[in-house]
Amino acid sequence: MLNRLFKIDDAPEAREAYHKTIDRLEEIATKAARVPEEAEDDALAYLAYPKELWKKIQTNNSQERLNKEIKRRTRVVGAFPSEASVMRFVGSLLAEIDSDWQVRSYIAKDKLKVMMERAESESTSGRSRPPVLSDSKTEKPMEVMAA
Repeated sequence: MLNRLFKIDDAPEAREAYHKTIDRLEEIATKAARVPEEAEDDALAYLAYPKELWKKIQTNNSQERLNKEIKRRTRVVGAFPSEASVMRFVGSLLAEIDSDWQVRSYIAKDKLKVMMERAESESTSGRSRPPVLSDSKTEKPMEVMAA
């Protein structure tokens, strides 16, 4: 029911369709309608970003790919002697993947720059701005550089 909403290209139209869907859901299941109603800000957060980033923000493809890679590598090893060895193995695998992602980025820096500039201009015009990206290690706002 909600999947069709995320294919709409226009932000105001997507919000309107979201509300209509919740209204239809309330007719069928009042309690169930509360969940998407309370999650509206989270579900539609991608609308605050440029359209060219929507698909990457909406999907969890990279997380699914990571899970498949962990599963593939642990199957190669087979049996682990202890839970601690599994944790060490998966931890080293995650560290390896993290170092790979330090070199490349999921969203191009030039698109990030456009997004941040748009967010800055919208915040000065009184509109809400998207969440600030931060470096997970330092929790400081990321500096977006031109490519």
